[in-house]
Amino acid sequence: AIEIAAQRGAKRAIMLPVSAPFHCKLMAPAADAMKEALKEVEFQKPVIPVVTNMTAQAESDPHELKKLLVEQITGMVRWRESVQWMASRGVSSMVELGSGRVLCGLARRIDRNISCSGVESPQEIDDIVEKITNAADL
Repeated sequence: AIEIAAQRGAKRAIMLPVSAPFHCKLMAPAADAMKEALKEVEFQKPVIPVVTNMTAQAESDPHELKKLLVEQITGMVRWRESVQWMASRGVSSMVELGSGRVLCGLARRIDRNISCSGVESPQEIDDIVEKITNAADL
């Protein structure tokens, strides 16, 4: 795949050090397990729309979000389109939850005008939630 990508003009193609075949049909058993696990979970309408990797657009319908959460296990990640969609609607900063800064790096490559910070610890998550809540109150 890397060779084909280079032949077709890709600027960069690298092997990803991943432990499973994420976001492909080989993950169908995991998607089935997720669907079963979510049957008893009641989703609420989010306070702010969720931009999904499946549609690269915002979604607020709880039923649709549950469906898309399952589909994204085997579906193609549309990160570039998601970042572009958000940027076209005025998003200028992002927060990456979890260890590492992979998504922040990718977001910066897609749109240099978007700032991105990462939070890892529970305290950092509490701090960023408070900061976002206070900004929303302005």
